[in-house]
Amino acid sequence: MNRPELLRAVITYGLAVLTFTAPGARADHEAGGVAATNQDYAKSLADWRSLADQGKAFAQNKLGKFSASGEGVPQDYSEALMWFNKAAKQGNADAQCNLGQMYFLGEGVPQDDKEASRWFRLSADQGNARAQSRLGTMYALGRGLSKDDREAAKWLQLAAAQGDAFSQRQIGLMYMIGKGVAPNDSEAMKWLKLSADQGDVIAQKYLPLLPIYKGAADAVDRQYQAKPPADASTPTMAITMMEATLRGAAYMRDRCIQRLPGLRPAIDLNLTTWKSTEAHAINQAETRWPSLVDEQPTFESALKTAELAVDVGLDMVSQPGNSLGIEILCKKYFADLSSGVWRTRTPRVYSFLDKMT
Repeated sequence: MNRPELLRAVITYGLAVLTFTAPGARADHEAGGVAATNQDYAKSLADWRSLADQGKAFAQNKLGKFSASGEGVPQDYSEALMWFNKAAKQGNADAQCNLGQMYFLGEGVPQDDKEASRWFRLSADQGNARAQSRLGTMYALGRGLSKDDREAAKWLQLAAAQGDAFSQRQIGLMYMIGKGVAPNDSEAMKWLKLSADQGDVIAQKYLPLLPIYKGAADAVDRQYQAKPPADASTPTMAITMMEATLRGAAYMRDRCIQRLPGLRPAIDLNLTTWKSTEAHAINQAETRWPSLVDEQPTFESALKTAELAVDVGLDMVSQPGNSLGIEILCKKYFADLSSGVWRTRTPRVYSFLDKMT
């Protein structure tokens, strides 16, 4: 491959730009309420303990909440774990969700995603909205379960239908970018609005931007359809283009996070998803790259163009006092990597790498 051809490939991949916000489980156990209302902690706790000692699951769960939150009693995760276990084993859905949360966060027990997902599922199957939201989160993150966007969407939608604001926001964003569900602007708008009306600040941020993000993303996709990017014509070119992608993505991650630190979770999730999904192709390129550089040292210096392309792309959309252009650029870039769209745009790059062993 000659140098001009290499440079074109690098620039194409460096400007492969133009999200799904990574769902995160909340560290709450819906603590207390009765004692705080009565302002008589001692009596309330005594009443609940009496019922709990009689084996009443709802009371055992309540005592677990008090201990987990430190409401009226010293915070004691071991005590909370004991009561949640007792209630959860009796089938109390709220206690099962609370127990799953303790395993998810490692509160009072070693952190264990598989055990967390087991308890969340038992609770979610009973219709508990919090558990459905958390199970969807675990599917979205691939924690304790195989990453599955469709399963994530299914559980988040069930929780959203019960009014869970976090799940409404997440399913709205999934409809917005077509992750786990078919893209649907009206559904995205509906769920984001429901979440925003409940005060979810992220939903409030994205709701008015929905037409802008979609318009920008569609414009980029149309541009690539009208003028397809360069594709690999040889195995060497495929290796080089993948290496350029890796360099450009790493550099762009740092530059995007430097300018907009709040994008880190979404960027890292999408980047990790791409690297996991395309592990074989990436590994083949990284394994073979050093020998190519030994044969052609100029290849290494040429890849510096990937970083320059990133800077050019970010500068082109920068406007004083307005970070929206950079945000769209950064989100679209990593969302495209995660979605696998580059397999469609440059199929020969992946075809060559897929066949390597």
